[in-house]
Amino acid sequence: MESGSEGTSKEQGNTHTLPGYTRVERIVFQNTDPTIKGFKAFWDRGRKPSSKERAVLSNSVKKFLKQRKFIQKRDGLIYRVVAGARHGRVWQLLLRACLRDQVLDGVHNGMGHRGIEHTVNLLRERCFWAGLYDDVEN
Repeated sequence: MESGSEGTSKEQGNTHTLPGYTRVERIVFQNTDPTIKGFKAFWDRGRKPSSKERAVLSNSVKKFLKQRKFIQKRDGLIYRVVAGARHGRVWQLLLRACLRDQVLDGVHNGMGHRGIEHTVNLLRERCFWAGLYDDVEN
């Protein structure tokens, strides 16, 4: 599941939109986030949860599990890798819940007030979390 860094820039995870945390700090954030941690429990083992296990998972973990075919690990960080409209392959950092408001504020205020769709597109060029669109809309 480990992938190389082809097709991405080193700066992608460190724009003013994504706070200037070190790679190690971002790894710690991912490893301690309850949703990402819950997802990783199954993804690291390469298996889906049983129906009994699935019944007790949060909706956010279930949404991440639906994305598992797009998830890749690079340099210790977990990304959702999808085809982007403008940039080819896009490596979207799985974002810890406690950073979402900071990232939303950075995109919305730091890159101009251009509406929901534009803000969502800017975010999707950089990061991913379950419910991203709804969070931007609200």
